[in-house]
Amino acid sequence: MTFEMTPEQQRWQERHDAEQESFYRGLNTFIHFWTTCGDRSCRRARACCGESYACFERNWRPMPEGDKVAVRAAIKALAEGHAPAEAARIAEAEAARFAALIEKFGLSEPASKPTARVYP
Repeated sequence: MTFEMTPEQQRWQERHDAEQESFYRGLNTFIHFWTTCGDRSCRRARACCGESYACFERNWRPMPEGDKVAVRAAIKALAEGHAPAEAARIAEAEAARFAALIEKFGLSEPASKPTARVYP
């Protein structure tokens, strides 16, 4: 059984795909994943220029949990309307709070789970 999209569905899908690409490109640039990217165009542009979703998947998992806490806090602060400098301060405070909790309870930072590999 084959499914043919209507022109309206096709337009929606194209808009959705473009929005997702833009979101991940911006997020990767915000997190500075371009600094470790194998794509030279990303390093030259100092921004994500390649396969944005694949880049995010490749770089997010091994990222230390404390850094993830800071990124999430910065995104939340920006979404709440804080200025970038204030969002950075909030992110640093959240990361410090996370580190203090890890220290207080004598835990080690959670290890990232290995990326599942899918072979054709």
